[in-house]
This record gives sequence, structure tokens and C-alpha cells, in this order.
Amino acid sequence: MKISLYQYSLPFRTPLKTANAFFPVREGLLIHCLDQDRISVWAEASPLPGFSSESVSDIIQASEKLIESISKGKNLIDGIPSLSFAVDCILWKIGRTGEMKFSPETTLKTFSPTPRNIPVNTAIGIGDKQMALNKVNHYYNEGYRTFKFKVGLDRALEESILTSVCNKYPDISIRLDANRGWSLETALSILADWKQFNPEYCEEPVQGGIFEELSRIKTTTGVPVAADESVRDIGSARRLTEGKLADFLILKPSLIGNISDFLHICEMAQNSEIQVVVTTALESAIGRSWVYALASMIDNGLAMGLATGDLFEYDIADDSNLFKKGHLCFDSVMLNTIQPDSEKLKNLKSVWEFNI
Repeated sequence: MKISLYQYSLPFRTPLKTANAFFPVREGLLIHCLDQDRISVWAEASPLPGFSSESVSDIIQASEKLIESISKGKNLIDGIPSLSFAVDCILWKIGRTGEMKFSPETTLKTFSPTPRNIPVNTAIGIGDKQMALNKVNHYYNEGYRTFKFKVGLDRALEESILTSVCNKYPDISIRLDANRGWSLETALSILADWKQFNPEYCEEPVQGGIFEELSRIKTTTGVPVAADESVRDIGSARRLTEGKLADFLILKPSLIGNISDFLHICEMAQNSEIQVVVTTALESAIGRSWVYALASMIDNGLAMGLATGDLFEYDIADDSNLFKKGHLCFDSVMLNTIQPDSEKLKNLKSVWEFNI
């Protein structure tokens, strides 16, 4: 088997803003495995700036563990979630083709992508009112009915936009994402007022990520809350679910790492009657395809955060045909068909190749 590692850089249409910086491009790594029967497997390891603890260079430095994991058919990656996720995707796919067999106890056997039309949301950044309203109108006409609004910067402007949107489109579902932009007092004040918009939830409303404050907000304001940055591993998920401190968990599989951990968190949420929304971590089309597969297993009728490909000026592969009328039309065969465009592949930086 030949294993190849490539590095990519995709420009955002609008720079990604985090708490500390702007990023004009999305950088990451693609892993390609090609066996003697010409079976081809692609996966992605792309830390998300501002969210991930690891970097692209950390992944490159872990190349020996990557090769060893694939050669032994066992995920040996520790402390690098995005790489661990990529390795699990590769091992699952290789195991499905029959070259490597997994032991009966492996939880990868419970990873069963399911053909399904998955409702998706679209995100609306609030900077200019008319631009925001135009974007809502565009996606509404495309069939979208769930809209996530980035809030937390200008209360008056945001409230004006939400009022206009809710008056014009009474049949849509509103989600709020404050990105930890409010103090507890501000969150309590704003969400008490914005309950009039009947938001499905408010994502990460308060600074500091204090779990108990999430619970206080939902209890005091009546607005459901969602944990995103607050849930990154089994431990944080257990605190949130056992204490029922949030109403929703926003799960980015590649930031969690092992597929088994992702499935375990979903099970904990279900047992605590907490809803799960699966979202991308702004990967390329290669990485997103695996997130689509995991999202297909969550049949709760909620819109998932999967329609993020149009944030890039261009992509490594084109998956836009999968989105129709506000839904992702997922088919497990898709995992075989989303491959890098041949011309785009030529422009990727080859990091290394290795034969095992």
C-alpha cells in the first residue's frame, strides 16, 4: 500500500474570524491510501484555528504514528484529534474493503452511514443589514428553512435584522451563535428580549465556557442553549449530559477525534434527552464527506451544519450537487466518489509518500 500526505491551502471568500485573529485561508492535510488492488481512500486531518490544540506541523511530525496506525490496522494516535479522526476514517474504509479486519470489540463496526436526505442550516454573518437580508432571501428561495445568525457584536443591528427576518419568513427556524461573546448579565438580558424570535437555541452565549452558566441561561430566559466549544471530549460531554446543562450538543467530529468517542458522546446525549447537531470544522470537500457520513447516522430531524463548502472561493472537489432544497442528499456510495479534482491535485503540496 502507498500512503501519501498532501498539504492544501484554500482561500475563504471572507476571512475566518476567531477570538484572536483573522485567517484568509484554510490550511490542512489530505491523506491518500492506495492498495495493490487500486482501492483508493482519502481522508483529511485539518486542525481548525482558534479551536484545535494541534497544528498542521504537529500532524506532519506524527507521520511515523500515522504510518504505523495504517500498517497495523489500529489507531495509535494520541493527543492529535484531527489526525485520529482521519486514521479512523481510513481504517473503517479499508476494513470495509476487506484488506484489514477489525476485532469484534471495535466500535468502528457501529459506524454505519445511512442514505438519507439531511436538512441543513446556513450561517448568516451580521455586518450589514441589507446584505444579511439578501442572503436570507437567497437561501430561503434555495429551500433552506433553518438559519444560524452570528450575533454578539451589535445588539441593535442584530435585533433589527432578526425582527425583519422573522416578520417576512414566519416559517423558518432561527439559531443564534454568540461565540462566547457576551457576559452572563448581557446574555440574560438579550436572550430574555430575543425569546420573542423563538430561537431553536443560542450557541455558546457566554465568555469563559462555564458550564453552570449555560444551565442558568436556559432556566432563566427560557431560550435553549447549545454547547459547541464546550464539548471536545468524553469528559466534557459527560459533565454536560449528566448535569443536563445544555439542550443541544454541537459536535464537530474531526475536533473530537476518534469515531468511537463521537458515537459515545451521541449515545450519552440521547440517554440524557439532549439533541445533537453535527457540523463540519470547515474542512475541504474530502473531510466534509466523512462528516456527512457521521451526520447521516443521527436521525433526529434537525438541520445539521454541513453546508459550508461555499465559504471557499474554490475547493479540492465539488460536492455542491449533493445539496438540494436545503437538504444534503447523502448516499454512502458518495464516500467512494468524492475525490480530489485532478487539476487541483496537481497544485497540492506533496509532503511525503511511503510504501508499506
